[in-house]
Amino acid sequence: MSHCDILIGNSDEFLHLSKKIHIIEHLGEFSEKVSRKYPELTIIITNGSDPIKLITNAETKLIPVPSIPPDLIIDTNGAGDAFVGGILASLHQGNSLNGAIELGTFMASCVIKQSGINPPSLEEINEFIDNKN
Repeated sequence: MSHCDILIGNSDEFLHLSKKIHIIEHLGEFSEKVSRKYPELTIIITNGSDPIKLITNAETKLIPVPSIPPDLIIDTNGAGDAFVGGILASLHQGNSLNGAIELGTFMASCVIKQSGINPPSLEEINEFIDNKN
């Protein structure tokens, strides 16, 4: 982890990682221990519709996830990849971390409303970005 700037995953992945590298047995302790050891590391932990946990500079912030009615959720495959892709693309364009997470959640929300892994169109992405500004 000393070679990472950002570590992104869901709660199950972080729990598995923490057990694998013998840090902890419970996810609640993970962010505290890792952020003390690697204070420059940004950690983003998702957990479905629960708030995203963002750990930066040893501080934890919860970011709400936009609500999606259950009847609109068709296929969650690829949602995590879309989330990460949205974050990385947004950061690459020089946007803030919070703005990048917003785009990531938008990308994931578009993917889960369809069967198969179909990202939103460039027009939909630009419309989302324009509405945020």
